[in-house]
Amino acid sequence: MRFQYDYSHKKIDGTVTDRSRCAVTSLCIVLLIFGCVTFLTGASGESERDSDVASKVRSLEGLKFEAQKERNLAALDALFDDGLMWVDANGNLSTKAGYMERIHQSASSQLRIESMTVRVFDQMAIVVGIYDEGGIRNNRPSRQRCRFIDTWTLKRDKWVLIAATATSTIT
Repeated sequence: MRFQYDYSHKKIDGTVTDRSRCAVTSLCIVLLIFGCVTFLTGASGESERDSDVASKVRSLEGLKFEAQKERNLAALDALFDDGLMWVDANGNLSTKAGYMERIHQSASSQLRIESMTVRVFDQMAIVVGIYDEGGIRNNRPSRQRCRFIDTWTLKRDKWVLIAATATSTIT
């Protein structure tokens, strides 16, 4: 059996005809469209996920501040990872247990979130914001405005706070 090559798309001198040029151009266009669709689908899917995660973490931050205000230790326990590291506005480092004890013993305070930005990095979210805290300290009214940074991670299909810090800001 003999195989024959179809030379009908080439001229005698070896140059490519319009027929083969059209086929190559069509193939390039199809590959370009496929590449664009694949890129855009991947990018928008990732962006949608990040947006959903950011929304979820914003909600958890709101719950965290509300639980702190109300001294709801059960809610805080559910939001905090067991290995939580907390650095307060005065620079004191606390574990989860230490921080929860501090919340339990604190006088009632008013907390208000002024601003909050969430950035998502795969299984982690970083929250940077400002809150205003008012209450009674040492039997005297006090007010403090703080910048905070919270780090959340997805653990066993649940977002938990693993690290947090706050610093006083100048008002």
